[in-house]
Amino acid sequence: MKKKWFSIDKTLVKRLKDEVLDDDRIGLQNIRDGLEQAKEVVDGLKKRKFIVQETVKSFTVQKGDKYQIERKKKQTDLTSEMVLNGSWKGVEFKPYNFNALGKELASGNLHPLLKVAFMSYR
Repeated sequence: MKKKWFSIDKTLVKRLKDEVLDDDRIGLQNIRDGLEQAKEVVDGLKKRKFIVQETVKSFTVQKGDKYQIERKKKQTDLTSEMVLNGSWKGVEFKPYNFNALGKELASGNLHPLLKVAFMSYR
């Protein structure tokens, strides 16, 4: 009725056009074939629930440069036992972070009145 393909008079249905061009079908076929569609066409098809937008995520998994069958735990420090045994040669060590700031140390003295206030809260 909206596209004026036919009209209804009480109980009689009349055809107004001989050939019908179905825009929705063409839009669905174009989407199936992967062709780009106008936003209005896609929104109209979504509104009429002809299409549903889904997100498909895929991953590929492959062996990397450091692939190992068994995980080996990295050592953090060199111990005297490792030096005596000579096992330090075959052990992998964790990298050191020389840019770390470390703990903040409390320094200086408190003002005498702040000591009183601090002690009263305990």
